[in-house]
Amino acid sequence: MPNIAIAILALLPVWASAQDTTQPAGQPPIPSKEEITALLNKADTAVRAFDQALAGARPALDKQAPGLFQKYSQAAKTTEDVIQALQETSPSAYGLVGLITTLDDVTLNASRAATVILLGRGTKDGKEANRVVAELGSAQNGCYEASERITNAALRLIKLEEKVLMERVTR
Repeated sequence: MPNIAIAILALLPVWASAQDTTQPAGQPPIPSKEEITALLNKADTAVRAFDQALAGARPALDKQAPGLFQKYSQAAKTTEDVIQALQETSPSAYGLVGLITTLDDVTLNASRAATVILLGRGTKDGKEANRVVAELGSAQNGCYEASERITNAALRLIKLEEKVLMERVTR
């Protein structure tokens, strides 16, 4: 199923790119290719930070909740695949919303992994647990921030796509 979603995300072009993209005064501009590229790079960096933090959390996760590491690692891989697909195409609003969804999953997984570690830590490994939890928290914040910025760009793009669709309907 994730492969189908990735294919859909990769194949949906931005229809409005050939349309007039001027914005009335006070309206936020549509996201440029450069802005989208920077956002995708930020998201990629955030997910890679999560991967690293998750690798550091693996011993504790495997001990306390077998299977979580694999589940969370797969969610990160799916997000990386979506990012790569969007980097290789002209991202659509639909594709960006799909990325937001997967980024939110990774954000939540970072929080859940930190919670599992905090609930199961012993006194002898407290410093290591604190370090891992801090890394997961940082990764969570990075994914959340990337998701928020991509949401903003996607909403601007959706507004433009809706405008173009409405203009086509009223012709």
